[in-house]
Amino acid sequence: FSQAAVQTATDNTVTGLIPIVGQPIVQQIVDGSVLGFDSIIMSSPTEGSFKVQMKGSIAKTGPMAATISFPTPLTVAWGGKKLGVVTMPALEAKADVGASFDVSGDFTITDADAMSEFAAYMINNKDFIWDIYSTDVSVNALGFTFTKISMEKFVTLAGANGFKDAVKITTFDLPSNDPAGGITLTAQTTINNPSQVGFNFEGVGFESYYKGV
Repeated sequence: FSQAAVQTATDNTVTGLIPIVGQPIVQQIVDGSVLGFDSIIMSSPTEGSFKVQMKGSIAKTGPMAATISFPTPLTVAWGGKKLGVVTMPALEAKADVGASFDVSGDFTITDADAMSEFAAYMINNKDFIWDIYSTDVSVNALGFTFTKISMEKFVTLAGANGFKDAVKITTFDLPSNDPAGGITLTAQTTINNPSQVGFNFEGVGFESYYKGV
C-alpha cells in the first residue's frame, strides 16, 4: 500500500482541549510532587496565631514550568486532629526541577487543645508527621490556570526529643537572697535545638529542680 503526501493544516482550536485533558494531568503531577521543609521558625505568638518562616522545597513537579498558588490557607493536621491553617505564597516551579522556597506565613490556630497536645509531643519526641492538605490549589502552566486542584502531603519533621543532651550550663551562681523570697539564681545556658521547628520568642520560663524538689 502506498500513498502520496497528504496536505495537512492545523489551527489554534486544538488548544481548547488543554483545559479538559490538562486538569487530570495537573492533578496527577501535584499528587506525585514531594513537599519538604528544612526549617520552620515560629515567632510573634498570640493567643490564637503566630508567624512562621518556612524554608524548604517542592520537587517532582513535572516537565513544565508552573506557578503553584494557594488561594486559601493550607490546613495543618497532626494525629488526625486539625491544628490550624497557614497562608502560603505562590511558588515558581521550574521544569523537571521544582522550587525552593524561604517564605513567611500566618498560622491561625483552630484547636487550642490539639495544638497544646502537639506542642508537648513535638518537644518530647524525636519526630512527628504533619498532614498538610487543601482542595483549592491553583496551577498556571502552558498559559492556562487550573483551579480547585487537591493536594495532601504527609511531611515528617524532627522533634526536640526532650532536649536530651542539648542543654549546657556554662556558669551557675547563687549570689544573694532575693527580696521577693528565695535565692537569686544566675545561670548562663546554651540550648541546642535538634528540631526542624525553631522558636523566636521574647522570653522563656524555666523551673529548676534538685533531686525532684
